[in-house]
Amino acid sequence: RSVTLFLSDLVSLSRTPDTGGWGIKTYLSPGCDVANNTAYWNWSGTLGGTGAFSLESGQISLTGGSTNTLVRNNISEAAHSYTRCIVVDSSSTTGLVSDFNNLYISSNAVYVGSWAGALYTALTNWAAASHGDSNSLGVASAFYDVSSRDFHLRHDSPMIDRGMQLDSVQEDGDGEARPAGNAADIGYDEFVDSDGDDLADEIEETVTLTQADSADSDGDGLPDGWEVENSLNPLSATGVDGAAGDPDGDGYSNLFEYRNGSNPRDLLSIPPVPPRITSFSPGGANPMLIEGESLAFSATAVDDNQDPVSYSWKKDGSPVSALAGHWQAVAP
Repeated sequence: RSVTLFLSDLVSLSRTPDTGGWGIKTYLSPGCDVANNTAYWNWSGTLGGTGAFSLESGQISLTGGSTNTLVRNNISEAAHSYTRCIVVDSSSTTGLVSDFNNLYISSNAVYVGSWAGALYTALTNWAAASHGDSNSLGVASAFYDVSSRDFHLRHDSPMIDRGMQLDSVQEDGDGEARPAGNAADIGYDEFVDSDGDDLADEIEETVTLTQADSADSDGDGLPDGWEVENSLNPLSATGVDGAAGDPDGDGYSNLFEYRNGSNPRDLLSIPPVPPRITSFSPGGANPMLIEGESLAFSATAVDDNQDPVSYSWKKDGSPVSALAGHWQAVAP
């Protein structure tokens, strides 16, 4: 049905002086598919901040009779006051189908969208005016590293599995198959993590240079993604980067902090330490009781600060109250 396709493209951080500041724009182009793109912080004006601004200054702009357009699974983030996430002029409103997008305004941006010249600051109002985007989001996309212009998705991105699979989009911008999970991801990137270490395969192959098919490239017991997240070298199993390393000097190793969910680079992030049993009775294992005999037992324990720990006895998972600390053998 489409004569023009904008599929799985990345358009980011570009200035277009005196041309309206759009990221993706259709003009005199009915029947387009604009799907699974990432348009981020594109704006008009020169580097010094001057230049022409217009209502067409949108991350996605449909103009000049671009009717019957499909806009789906796009990340469209605006950050400047003269830009919008999406712009549809009065000649392009007919037949628009827009949904499953992420229309997010951040920084100095004010307007989610412009519909036939009317401006809307909230996603709900935009959806009501355009009769679409009922399943769209308006949240931060959680890119891997915007500072280095890497717009791949992080493992915790709300874009993952939130799109709708389209026959026209079978791969992402890196050539990886869609969908990788239960549903297609929103944006140009499909998050693919073959080894389950919370790093995308593409990131492992091009940025961290770790193994995309091994969750622990250096074999130190610390997953690659956890090491990268905590500024450790995932390709070094020794010194401060290894399992025995202690970069924050709190006395707990990286491996211990990983297993207990604390931050290895934050001295105040103390991992929870299980109680230490200091005494128990009887000392033997698996004592045998004859019918009618009873056995008393006790134990003491302290926490990491050497303070006594209170506890309750359980038998077969149920609290023991009447004979706390006391079991009796009964006939089968």
